[in-house]
Amino acid sequence: MKIKKLLIVPSDRMVESHTDNPIILKMAKYLKSAFRGGNLLYDGEMQFYGDIPLVLGKENVYVLGRMHKHYFLNIVPDECPYPSCRKTPMPILISTEQLDSTIKVVEALIVSSRATKRGAIAIQKAKANDIPVTIIDFEDHESNYGAADINKNLCRGFMYGREFDLYFKKDLPLGYKTDIVLPLCPIPIRPESYEFRKAEQEIDIFYSGRKRIERCQPEREEIVQAIQQNFDNTLIFEHDSRDSFISIRNYWTNLSKCKMGLSPSGRVWDSFRHCEVGLTEKTVLLAPKPYVETVEPYLEDDKNAVLYDTRLIGRQYHLKNKSDFIHKVKYYLNNREKLEKISGAWHRDVLSGHTILARSQYIIEHMQRAL
Repeated sequence: MKIKKLLIVPSDRMVESHTDNPIILKMAKYLKSAFRGGNLLYDGEMQFYGDIPLVLGKENVYVLGRMHKHYFLNIVPDECPYPSCRKTPMPILISTEQLDSTIKVVEALIVSSRATKRGAIAIQKAKANDIPVTIIDFEDHESNYGAADINKNLCRGFMYGREFDLYFKKDLPLGYKTDIVLPLCPIPIRPESYEFRKAEQEIDIFYSGRKRIERCQPEREEIVQAIQQNFDNTLIFEHDSRDSFISIRNYWTNLSKCKMGLSPSGRVWDSFRHCEVGLTEKTVLLAPKPYVETVEPYLEDDKNAVLYDTRLIGRQYHLKNKSDFIHKVKYYLNNREKLEKISGAWHRDVLSGHTILARSQYIIEHMQRAL
């Protein structure tokens, strides 16, 4: 089907809440956001479909809810945790009262799996009007790792046919991609939101991230320790909270100055770092081999990244072979020509297939093909 007009129902985190006392609510959200470094008002879900207004035309894309204004601002402040969420093209924002009339003019509906009540209402109205529904599932889903029956909760209780016709999932385990359930990761980026500058690569390996040992895959701690114990020329920042993060521009500078940018698993395989590293042009991505389905261009060891093996033990992923990892990294650090070839390949792949515009096109193309 040809999609000319589209309605999106984003995550509840991306829109302002309705309340009897909006002044008090806004003040509470401001204080909470300031205390947590501003991250609560951002949602990486935006990075999967934020450029659909550029694909279909801004006048053809409707969004249910008052989205936070800073998504559409052109300035990327130093404390912004998600640069790619800025500079988003403005769609047509509609209220709940306008939902019935909007449903009648669109060909398809995209609903966040975290849109809760707003999403349920929109799905019900869309189905009543024979409008196909696509679900966007951005939330980490590590409970599926090693589960006895992954299919049981793969779509988080949404029923195919009754509530959705197509399902895009960020954290989709290997082997579970179908014509109906499709992958979304790695998380795409907005290149124009970054300011990477060419710098002398004086650091071998750089990493900055939260420890969160109780929530992350064990591979994260294991790989950081292996690097700290076996490599001297490194720059490692481990944080207990977002409050201690280095500024975004310091992060960009350090990433540009290293030969390898480490991007281990967090709660799940996917990470904002994966594609951010590609924007540096000269820094090689050092990451675990994907244990979830991904979107092309695929990450390939020795071609556009240096990837290490993990293994599933129980319900979590661990570093598979520490000595092999150390030997492999030392080999690449001593082969500058190889590093330049690999980093250049990932740079081109990110710009061609892992931008917000590219992922927005990917979603629309699959919707038009499947619905």
